[in-house]
Amino acid sequence: MKNLFTLLTALTFGSLSFGQIVFQSDLSSWGGGDPTDWMGATTNIASADVVEQTSGVTYGSSMASLINTTTTHKRFTTQAVTVTPGQTYEIKMWVAASMGDLRTNYYDATNAAYGTYNPYFNMATESGGNLVMLSQNVTIPAGCTSAEFILSLRNTDPTYAGSPYFLGILVDSVDISVASVTYTPTSIYDIQYTTSVPADSPEMGNYVETSGVVTAVNPGVGYWIQDGEGAFTGVYVKDAANTPSRNDSVTVQGQVEEFFNATQIINVVSHTLEPTPTVVPNPTLVSSAQINTEEEWEGVLIEAQNAECVNTNAGFGMWTINTNPGTAADSALVDDDLYSFNPMLGAVYGVTGIGHYSFSERKILPRDINDIAGAGSGIVSIYDIQYTTDVLGNSPYNGSVVTTKGVVTGVFQIGSDVDRFFIQDGDGAWNGIFVYENGYTVALGDSITVTGEVLEFNGLTEIGYVSDVTILNSGNTLPTPANVTNATVGDEEWEGVLVTLTDGECISATNGFGEWIANDGSASDVKIDDDLLPATFNAVVGNYYTVSGVRHFTFGENKIYPRTDAEITITGYSGIPSNGEVMNIYPNPATDNVVINAQPNALVAIYSMTGAVVMEGASNTTLDVSALEAGIYQVVITENGTKSTQKLIIQ
Repeated sequence: MKNLFTLLTALTFGSLSFGQIVFQSDLSSWGGGDPTDWMGATTNIASADVVEQTSGVTYGSSMASLINTTTTHKRFTTQAVTVTPGQTYEIKMWVAASMGDLRTNYYDATNAAYGTYNPYFNMATESGGNLVMLSQNVTIPAGCTSAEFILSLRNTDPTYAGSPYFLGILVDSVDISVASVTYTPTSIYDIQYTTSVPADSPEMGNYVETSGVVTAVNPGVGYWIQDGEGAFTGVYVKDAANTPSRNDSVTVQGQVEEFFNATQIINVVSHTLEPTPTVVPNPTLVSSAQINTEEEWEGVLIEAQNAECVNTNAGFGMWTINTNPGTAADSALVDDDLYSFNPMLGAVYGVTGIGHYSFSERKILPRDINDIAGAGSGIVSIYDIQYTTDVLGNSPYNGSVVTTKGVVTGVFQIGSDVDRFFIQDGDGAWNGIFVYENGYTVALGDSITVTGEVLEFNGLTEIGYVSDVTILNSGNTLPTPANVTNATVGDEEWEGVLVTLTDGECISATNGFGEWIANDGSASDVKIDDDLLPATFNAVVGNYYTVSGVRHFTFGENKIYPRTDAEITITGYSGIPSNGEVMNIYPNPATDNVVINAQPNALVAIYSMTGAVVMEGASNTTLDVSALEAGIYQVVITENGTKSTQKLIIQ
């Protein structure tokens, strides 16, 4: 390290010339142990690791020794400086070190956001212990009028870090001025084409102007553009300020950067929408092995056909495809950065998307459902999800992510499950399921696909963690309710299915939470819940009802959820038991005339379902019912003060 000081002392410099200077420091003003024009709000290097040095100084009377022997970078920042939005600034640093890494960036103090770090300088290579001038540019984003400029460092020499040397990267002087930048017209191909290892762009660090068609957009983050078709024709543009549409033709000016070996354009100062779009590129056909291994597809619109899903969960929302399933090494990752899709293991898809490189992995990024051909082939029927022989009733798909299809049969109107819904695919057992999702608007009769995870929640099979609901069409005929009794309504196969309970007597009309209790005499009570109704139905204790609705399991109980008042019909009145042995009605159903046979002198009254008397007469006579509207009526026979009842159907 003595050699370093000898060299520093011997070096001389001529006069310096700059553009418009916004910050200049020779690190000669110190107070409280820190340089006064540094240690900005985003500085995270410890004050003890910023050491004033007075020997071997070239500019001013002091310089700063920045010490960080760890592999994690530390920031040494200026105080906030007034800057011009969209302006590019050159950061010139007169520095010396025998080892360590140094780079620059900015902090947008107006919007509390960091910019993109420039690549590291390797100080052993760039300086080797001699004082050198290193320069990097940063471009201030739109809307930023105040910024801190950052020197980021790591891996300084541990040998001389402590007493008595306290040496790391020596910073003698820093000047920040408006940069004079020329943006050179450069094709995307020339930006991307390389044979080097690692595959860094030959234009890395250069300022370019390039054009292409927008092939994908990540709103508020950036977009991909492509010029032509095939290898090396696409590139990612990191540009949060502009959000073009897919298939727009644009010209951008910015700086080429390698972000962890992914080529991209940053510091965009100009984004121009061209008036005449160029030809929209078609995807290039590639194998999964090419996606996984070849640099030339980075940023390019590509397509893998006949790709089998060989892993549904490769971590971080990714799944794996293989166009040559017999060779595991040929597999490629499908990432959800632009669109999340839940595949079925073993299903074969055609996957279109952008070739991408991140986290040291090559992958393909589909943009929407249209980029996944054959997505419908992965649908699992509700029956297959629900049918089980497990003693606990657990689904064989419990814990699996599936896509299923059905018609909406019920939507919660009130309660904690409001807007969550049921779907059913066909009539009968095992064909219905509850969807625990209220972020989508659906209606009765909508035919939809749902993608989510099959869950067992307190004994109820449901679909949760829903990632997609797609309405295919609307106004479909609903499945026919299946007939159940109090004895069978709790069977597992009716979970989520439309059912009908016939002639259930209201045992309790005030069970709480809008519920009432019905029993047809075959077994224990069943609750009727109003959460799918637009308003509470007021049942009457002792009346008999036929109720249709969705059978649901909640709070450890089986319940029926009617959806409209029309699904609740009165079939008998309080205090009047049904007794088919007391009378005989024929024909039943009837159209014009009906004969009610009972004991002589018995009185006959016919009631509507609203409780109104619509006809009276005597037994064993012919009654003209042609004026009655079609529907269900109640015939009440009174004999010696005793009443009995039966249903009469008018067609």
